[in-house]
Amino acid sequence: MKLPIRGLISALLLAGAMPASAQLVISPPSMITNGLWKDEFNGNDINFFTLPETDWRFEGAGGLPRLDVGLISYTTPGGGFFFLHNLTAMGGGTASMTTLLSFTITNNSSSVQFLRFDSMITPGHIALQGSRSANLATFNFSVDQIVGGNTSQLYWAKGYVDTDPMQPDVVETSNGIAFNGFSSYSAPERIAYDWGATPLNLNLNPIFPGQTHILRYTSTTYASAGGVCLTVLGCEGVQVAFGDPRNDGSSNQSRMAAFGLFSQSAPQEPLIGRSFGVSESFFAQVVDVSAPLPPALPPPPPTPDYSWLPPVDQAVTAVPEPSAWLLMIAGFGGVGVGLRRARRSAAMA
Repeated sequence: MKLPIRGLISALLLAGAMPASAQLVISPPSMITNGLWKDEFNGNDINFFTLPETDWRFEGAGGLPRLDVGLISYTTPGGGFFFLHNLTAMGGGTASMTTLLSFTITNNSSSVQFLRFDSMITPGHIALQGSRSANLATFNFSVDQIVGGNTSQLYWAKGYVDTDPMQPDVVETSNGIAFNGFSSYSAPERIAYDWGATPLNLNLNPIFPGQTHILRYTSTTYASAGGVCLTVLGCEGVQVAFGDPRNDGSSNQSRMAAFGLFSQSAPQEPLIGRSFGVSESFFAQVVDVSAPLPPALPPPPPTPDYSWLPPVDQAVTAVPEPSAWLLMIAGFGGVGVGLRRARRSAAMA
């Protein structure tokens, strides 16, 4: 038994004529995104709510420091949905974003339904560059099943990077299975975690006849940076990119053209400021728990190479101008003359 979310309308229209195994009604997804960001170099506070997609960039003088707030978020008439957070803070600024997405599954049959929901996590990235304590990036993702006021957590994933030696940098999942193609990079004042598209196959709790269950997704990302920012590749900062597609991406060519694909053609990428966009993915679907798993995803892109990057920017010590050097030398000379005179006076006394 398969009920692709895209086939929701047909399922609703034909429910009365379909066999008992198809008496499942899946609602269209509901999605809301809330966010707050502040670019500390301009002192702006901006809130946004329920925007389907946005891409904001705040820049200081000369383009640095910089704060990028990227959101791709939409639902389709057929029941598909997609969200991607991509936050980058270079040199200064703070941004946070939370997406709440939910849909319902109603069992109108006379038997208990044991189901699985097949989808995937997008390729992603969390990274830090620099040594200042203000540099911090996190993501938290969870999937819950709710019925009658009772909530069961089906899955969670989280990532954390900062400069505090007492707080370990980590990317982990509730089932202990690493994201597909997961890699880590560590060098002085640099750390990054990257991964490719990862299947997310979740066994749902049993749905009894007449019950309606809610599936709820919560994704929160946070990025904060403060430090030296002189060059694009060496600027102190952080980035976090995390998303979750449901049966859209490959089926929407206009959005693919607008935002590009996740896959990168070359392993050399900036540690802070990598680009991410719509991902090609299979159709998400609710299936019987005994159904075969979806076909394997393509191999992840090559592991990014960050070793080519220049050193992280350092504070520049001011160098005196030639005229200032002359004044300093004259001043030292005057101090020396004064000391000699003081010694002579003391000796005569």
